[in-house]
Formats: sequence, C-alpha cells, structure tokens
Amino acid sequence: IMMKFCALATKPFGVKTTVSLNTIMIDGTGMCGGCRVSVGGETKFVCVDGPEFDGHQVDWDLMLTRMAAFKPEEAKAKVDELIGFPDAAVDRIVPIQQNDEKLLVKVEPYSEWDANSTQAKGGCPEIQGLTWVDNLPAYIERKLFTVNTGHASIAYLAYQKGYEDIYTAMKDDALVEAARAVWKETGTLLEEKYGFDKATHEAYVKTTEGRFRNPHLSDAVTRVARGPVRKLGAKDRLVSPAEQLIERGYEPKALARVIAAALHFDFDGDKEAVEVQSYIKEHGMEDAICHFTGTEKGGKLYTLIEEALKA
Repeated sequence: IMMKFCALATKPFGVKTTVSLNTIMIDGTGMCGGCRVSVGGETKFVCVDGPEFDGHQVDWDLMLTRMAAFKPEEAKAKVDELIGFPDAAVDRIVPIQQNDEKLLVKVEPYSEWDANSTQAKGGCPEIQGLTWVDNLPAYIERKLFTVNTGHASIAYLAYQKGYEDIYTAMKDDALVEAARAVWKETGTLLEEKYGFDKATHEAYVKTTEGRFRNPHLSDAVTRVARGPVRKLGAKDRLVSPAEQLIERGYEPKALARVIAAALHFDFDGDKEAVEVQSYIKEHGMEDAICHFTGTEKGGKLYTLIEEALKA
C-alpha cells in the first residue's frame, strides 16, 4: 500500500518510480498464477517477470483486491477496523550533493508533513513534525501552487536574464517582485478556493521565498526549469492556477508572463525544451501556445500569454 501511494504521488510529476512487489507466491515458477498482477494492461507474474515493475503501470487496486481475497473475512474486517493508511504529503528540499557516506544526506531545516486525518483509525496520534489535516488536497495544491509554481517562475524568468543559479537570481529585485506577483495571484486562488487565512498564507509564501534564498539549497536554473512540456501542462503548476483564476474573474498576468518565459526556454540540454522549440519552429508560436497549455486560441489565457510574449 505504501508503494501504491508513493507511485500515485510521483505520477503527476513524471518521476520514474520502480516498485518491488511481494504478492503471494506458491510455486515460484509462473505456473500457479497466484502472484499474477496487471502491469500496463498486461498480465505479469511477480515470481518470474518481477519483482520490480514500473509503479505507474501497476494496477494497484486489482492487485490489492486479489491479495485481500486470500485473507479470512474476519481478519480482513478487523484490519479494516483497526488499521488505516492515511494519505500524506511531504515538502522538504534536498539539494544536489555528493557524499562519500551514502546515508549522510544534507536537507534544509524547513519541512512540512501533512496527513489526512479522515483516514486515521482510532484517532490521530501525535507524531513530531506531522500535521493532521481534514482536507489534504488543499495542502497539496498549496504546496504545488506556491513552492513549485514559485520555483519554476523564478527559474524561467532567471533563464531569460542569463542567471545560472537560483541563489544569484534571488538577488535580482525585479525578478523577485515578478515572483511575488505570481504568489499574489496563486494566493488569491488558494484563499478563495480553500479558505486559507490570508495572513497565514502570506507567512507561508514569505517562508518559501526565504527557502529559495538559502545559498545551501541553490540549484542550477536550467535544472529547475527542465521539463517545460510537463510544467506547461493544463493541470500543472502554471496553467492550472491561471485557468482557475480566470474562471473566478481574475486576469493572471503574472502567471501568463511566466508561461511566456517557459515557452522561450531553449536550453539544448533538456529534451523537453528542445521539443517545445522544435514545435514552435515548425508550427509557430500561436499553435504552440494551444498545443502545450491546452488553452483555446482566442481564449482569455491565450490572449494574456500572447500579450506577455509581445511585451
């Protein structure tokens, strides 16, 4: 179950996730079929084809249902009554590093660990560093539209200005103001959509900005900006909040500016950047806006992006 939710957590971000399955096995030769699982729509046998598989391709619900079918019904009912597996979200930056001691990992002082209180059984135990919340998707989106959106915004704007790393870029007052404009827009969305307290959210944004100013956490601009195809997706960190703001009657000009900058990200060391630039060269910027962001030509967001590109 832990592997299932790890795979679900990494899938929206395109992070390759390999899982090692431990289904019930009888003969270990692939003959009995007891360990069969569905991977990418195809039947596989863990004993001979695995146990390692692409976690994003595993049919977890089918596998867990089959595994549960072998449990005595009374035991299963007791497990359901006493054991819960709350979904959780963790936010902590781990910078790129090389350590001789493999277990020695440098992380930032800040951390956020939220878990879904509605999935806990027998009450929510006090665990150091853990915050129980009754609406986990709100906190996941808060992190996505603040930390991830902010990081990407700074990276794409910094690339336009020729900065090589995030720490240096954060010394540019104009660039930081542009990022703050993005945070103001996403903050408005989060406060209206989920009811986050304005002052509390502003403090969260201020903390996020401080994290990006930490010289020990600095990262290459091109690494943070990598993957523009994914980052420009309709459900990702830039387009999604922009479209949601438009639905609420706002004009997300700051987000549109970042989207325009992302469309200009032409780092030849990133295959997705090469893909975007090749598409623009072949089809033109107008079609590229629609193709990568999913927005309709002539729509509000499309118009804002066009204006930002001409600015």
